[in-house]
Parts: sequence; C-alpha cells; structure tokens
Amino acid sequence: MINTKAIKIRMIEKDISNLDLANAIGKKPVTVRQKISGHRPMFLAEAEVIQEVLDIPDDKFCHYFFSGKSQNATKA
Repeated sequence: MINTKAIKIRMIEKDISNLDLANAIGKKPVTVRQKISGHRPMFLAEAEVIQEVLDIPDDKFCHYFFSGKSQNATKA
C-alpha cells in the first residue's frame, strides 16, 4: 500500500504540488490524488517518477510505496 502520509509530507518538504506530480507522470491531478491516496493503483513506472520528483532515496522507496499497511492521511 502507498504510504500516503509520508508522500504528502515529502511533497510539503519539497514544495511540490499535486499538479507538479501530475505533470511529471502525465496524468490529471485528480488521478494522481487518487493514486497517492490508494484509491487507484499506482504503477511502478509512476512511483519511480514520483520518487525522482520528490528526491526520495532508493533505500527509502519501499517506505513510501510498499508499506505493509495503508497509511492514508484520512480515515473512512
């Protein structure tokens, strides 16, 4: 599952907007928001682009994109 909270924190730290990520992976902002929140699947190629844009070190990739449980910032 995507670690939504960690990605959102990293976006704030790097001053990267949802629109910036959307432009980087060639998707609409709403689609990127859904992918980050875990409501739509994220493909490895998309995660790799987000990793690059957010300057996530290789050894932290799994923390952001393959955490063992959902880390959504909001609860249902």
